[in-house]
Amino acid sequence: MRDVAPGVEQPAPIGETEMIEARVGERIAALRLQRNIHCVPIHRSERAAVRYLKRQGFTIVRRNYRCPHGEIDIVAVEGGTIVFVEVRSTGTEDVERTAASVDEVKQRRLTRLALHFLQQHRLLGRAARFDVLVVSWPAARREPLIVHHRQAFEATGRFQMYS
Repeated sequence: MRDVAPGVEQPAPIGETEMIEARVGERIAALRLQRNIHCVPIHRSERAAVRYLKRQGFTIVRRNYRCPHGEIDIVAVEGGTIVFVEVRSTGTEDVERTAASVDEVKQRRLTRLALHFLQQHRLLGRAARFDVLVVSWPAARREPLIVHHRQAFEATGRFQMYS
């Protein structure tokens, strides 16, 4: 987000990503003022995931989005698509088993969370998808191994969305 001095009009967003980021940012700022929300420290795997996504060209619009349905680790935008990212962490190199831990129950919960987010930010008409990032921290490695599963699953349950 761009910082603007008080009393200075903010320039209009230029592209699709900036428009989504601006709309979400305005809503988050209003909620923080309303509820005095403080950011929760992010787990090291989520920090590594955010760094990875930024290097891949994603714009991070929200971390640890919480609502009555639970929490989404990362909400990002890639090329006009809103991406809901579930971060999974492991101490082993068995990343496929860790990715598979996002089972049907978790997928339904993430679908409800994503729908809530889209409704709250008036973004229901936007393309959206679910990605899973597995961050592996094997003892022999200094840096984590990150495996990115794009469009890891479709929206599930009775609150299915269009993408």
